Amino acid sequence: MVVTSCVPSEGKTTTSINLAVTLAQTGARVLVIDGDMRRPSVHAAFGAENKRGLSNLLSNDMTEAEMLLLVQQEKESGLYLLTSGPVPPNPASWLVLIKMRKIIFELGKTFDHIVIDSPPVASFTDGILLRQYPMASFW
Repeated sequence: MVVTSCVPSEGKTTTSINLAVTLAQTGARVLVIDGDMRRPSVHAAFGAENKRGLSNLLSNDMTEAEMLLLVQQEKESGLYLLTSGPVPPNPASWLVLIKMRKIIFELGKTFDHIVIDSPPVASFTDGILLRQYPMASFW
């Protein structure tokens, strides 16, 4: 699921996290991906490290096992997090890569649900590009 909105500060990250927590409370294994590589904030919401993450997956060929090494588990909620990682110079060009489809496919083997926190669609094309990869979107 991709969570986005029109403009910044409308609660995308809060909605992503609340949706993921609710899904995790059912016993599901839930991964939250910070797909906002312009202003990442999922890591800050959990006090997690953001040295490596999605941008590393997009810039390197990795196996499923190598991808999972970048996923952090948040102890209190039981959620799994894939932070944005280092902010790339042009995030939208990274997201259009066929690698995003592979990342979602590979991580989907391990997790029951993947929730992607996206940048606003009125400001950037990233959210629209992200939307084409998962099976469903939440607007």
